Amino acid sequence: MKDVRGSLRASTVVIAVRAIPASQAPNNRLLRKAASAIPGTNASRSQQARSREARTDSSVKWSPGAMIRRFSQAWTTVTVRRHVRCALVLLVLNLSATFAAALEVVHPAPESAGDTRFEYYWQLLARALTITEPDFGPYVLRSATSAMTERRAFEELMTGSKITVLVHGNVADYEKQLLPVYFPLDKGLLGYRVFLIRSETQSALESVNGLGDLRQHSIGQGLNWGDVTILRNAGLSVVEGTSYEGLFAMLAAGRFELFSRGVVEVGEELARQKPNHPELTIEHRLLLYYPLTRYFYVSRSPEGEALARRISAGLERMLSDGSFDRMFQTFKAPFENEIGFHNRLLIKIDNPLQTPETPLNRSELWFDPRRDN
Repeated sequence: MKDVRGSLRASTVVIAVRAIPASQAPNNRLLRKAASAIPGTNASRSQQARSREARTDSSVKWSPGAMIRRFSQAWTTVTVRRHVRCALVLLVLNLSATFAAALEVVHPAPESAGDTRFEYYWQLLARALTITEPDFGPYVLRSATSAMTERRAFEELMTGSKITVLVHGNVADYEKQLLPVYFPLDKGLLGYRVFLIRSETQSALESVNGLGDLRQHSIGQGLNWGDVTILRNAGLSVVEGTSYEGLFAMLAAGRFELFSRGVVEVGEELARQKPNHPELTIEHRLLLYYPLTRYFYVSRSPEGEALARRISAGLERMLSDGSFDRMFQTFKAPFENEIGFHNRLLIKIDNPLQTPETPLNRSELWFDPRRDN
């Protein structure tokens, strides 16, 4: 067993030494000097004599292979074993310190296997964290291990037990209880809404010419979504569903007439739901608008405040170097032509959940389909 261990250890050393090719060595004299520094060889006097002769014979080349053989001979000595063990311990400690120093950022997992609503936002987050690495250090970004509803994500972030950041609309209760990063991640595009409907409903909506007419039709939304308060404040009829995926089945079953969706979500959602609910389609006349965007939120704790500072710094740098607008243009390009902003009847309502801190004075942070084409 002792010989086996020695063989394995020697193999480890060979790998380490061979990582330095002979072509990168300055000259043979340095190689000889490095080899002579290996303590405790058990060479016989005749071997030592031959070694001295080799050092005076220019035809003998000191290659990495020679070093490996000599190091292997010395491997069984206590001194070498001690040195290598110390080196390995230092390596492990160094790697451990590196990983321990990395900031772990955890966001909610998707509510279902096909839920891709937040991929863009996590891409923005990754970019903001990456661009700030020189100042704030390394990071690890991952999703939570289990899916969670919007409400549960809020509660988990409040306790700080399973996630450290989430994305949500700019609503007062979130901004009060959590710490928002006041940077509109979708430039307010989330506030532009169209409706998923059953195909047969379109004819009944042809007579809708304003908010008063829209109030005659029921709108589906998720339980405790911020949109529920906004829509009801405008006098609209809202039916709540307990799960995101279940809302599509409720619409197909006629539990409500309209499913209000952001223009950034509806195309992908319809494509995903069509196989199970072929009767669903996008209503083609109406465009509902209320001031709404999405922020990153963290906990109101020292750790959360530090993360908010880093995210804010990263987003502002992205705005300055143009990467934020490039990512936004890529984000909205697939559905901009599909929705047809300019050909729809725009119905505006207020957002009572909006706070005075909303950065409406920074026009560069907001998308205007009438201005920006």
